[in-house]
Amino acid sequence: MTFQQYARQGLADATEDGDLALRRALALVRGRPFAGMDPQRYAWAEPTIQEMVSAITDVASELSTRRREAGDTPEALWAARQGMLAVEDSETLYRALFLAHHAAGDIDALREAAARLRRINDSIGGGVEMEPDTAELLRNLLPRPIHTR
Repeated sequence: MTFQQYARQGLADATEDGDLALRRALALVRGRPFAGMDPQRYAWAEPTIQEMVSAITDVASELSTRRREAGDTPEALWAARQGMLAVEDSETLYRALFLAHHAAGDIDALREAAARLRRINDSIGGGVEMEPDTAELLRNLLPRPIHTR
């Protein structure tokens, strides 16, 4: 089966079988589609690459959410990270990763992932702001510092 077939099957089935299909789809991801190809030579493929990246993001986010909600945080983390192989700057996948780290009680890993996203955003075209949903999620997940006088 191909990524698309597994993805279609998994997204249409919210049972364990659907989760398995989504996992099989993500297991096929090895990196960004067309990575290593000359971007000038394959400029025609950019719309297709974006469709592929979007599909990978959708599958990874869905599987991460399902597994986190089922209490399987290692699989939730795997799904988010696997999607990031194709798109390292996806804030959708970072939100899934943040939620999985939080569910696992790993605040240090959550802080590290947030710092990594900030570095990525800072490196994009002179720096971009985090999406409002991402910033709000981090405000809600990260503990507030205690101020004493």
